[in-house]
Amino acid sequence: MKDLIRMNQLAGTITEGQAKKIMEILNEAEDFKEGDMVFIKDKGEFETKPRQIFGRYGNYYSVSGHIKRDDGAGYSTEGGREVIGSDIKLADS
Repeated sequence: MKDLIRMNQLAGTITEGQAKKIMEILNEAEDFKEGDMVFIKDKGEFETKPRQIFGRYGNYYSVSGHIKRDDGAGYSTEGGREVIGSDIKLADS
């Protein structure tokens, strides 16, 4: 990833400042795994109800809604969202 950012900087498609900001964001983002209970940012503030991670797509994570599934095994995907990793923190942290 760092090589790709550096190549874009050298090609002039991003500035040095943009490259530094991208690297800061990548370094701050934790790696979460499927099943982790997390809080997500909504309107700049972390929510108070945890959500469950269902999947990862690059720097984005699929998180559940707030309600349990009918079988009680986890949280529902209904009302779920895609959230960038930097807007997520573990529920037990």
